[in-house]
Amino acid sequence: MAFSQARLETKLREASEHDGPWPTVSVWHGLADNTVVKDNAVAIVDQWRSVHGATAGATASEIVDGHSRRTWKDAQGRDVIDLYLIERMGHGTPLDTASGYGHPLPYMLDVGISSTVHIARNWGLTASFDKRTETRKSELPSSRERLSGAVGIQDVIHGALRSAGLMK
Repeated sequence: MAFSQARLETKLREASEHDGPWPTVSVWHGLADNTVVKDNAVAIVDQWRSVHGATAGATASEIVDGHSRRTWKDAQGRDVIDLYLIERMGHGTPLDTASGYGHPLPYMLDVGISSTVHIARNWGLTASFDKRTETRKSELPSSRERLSGAVGIQDVIHGALRSAGLMK
């Protein structure tokens, strides 16, 4: 069932008692995804574009790490929505294991771009991530460390979720 942009905006506003500025949004979609269609990513952009008051068309378009990125700005000129379309990616989260951040697992797909790294930069959670030149097995976090969020990017993500009140 497809909803109009106005209906999508209404559903978003009804789902939250939020009365401050809306958060920026980063939408990532694999163009080889056989589980979720690209139209869903477009609908998410439309829904958030509406609450941000962003223009209908993207305000910028570029290629990032070999993949399409479109952005929309609000009335104050801030980038408020990103849409990344990832070539040859199925259903999952995009990783760039050559960066030294992340390990391929089911639904964690090594496609040469890391959504976590780009979102952390864009949201100001970290200034930059330098590509690691080599990761030795002895430097890899243990499964327990990865699950506990005690290493690297997980610390950043957990800190952000705690700051937002979504995690204790």
